[in-house]
Amino acid sequence: MRQFFIRLAAESRANLTSGQVRNVQARWRRSLTWYVRSPGVADWIESRIKSGELKAGARLPTERDLARDFGVAYDTVRRAALLLRERGLIITVHGRGAYVA
Repeated sequence: MRQFFIRLAAESRANLTSGQVRNVQARWRRSLTWYVRSPGVADWIESRIKSGELKAGARLPTERDLARDFGVAYDTVRRAALLLRERGLIITVHGRGAYVA
């Protein structure tokens, strides 16, 4: 994945100013960080569900608490929750929290 971004940056440098290149590279680094961290958080929660530590109907900690505990950005945990919802492992209720399905 990293090689793809490096090659893409090299190909597009000819048409960009140095400030634009730095801006694009920063955005790519942020998206790569999300790509690596969100599935890691989601996999950790999924492993706790599958091991039985988190039983069906159990309420998950708030997204802000999880972000603090994992040392990641709040948005990373929100995207991890989205992955878990897509996998059918959790259910979120607006204003109430997330629960194990």
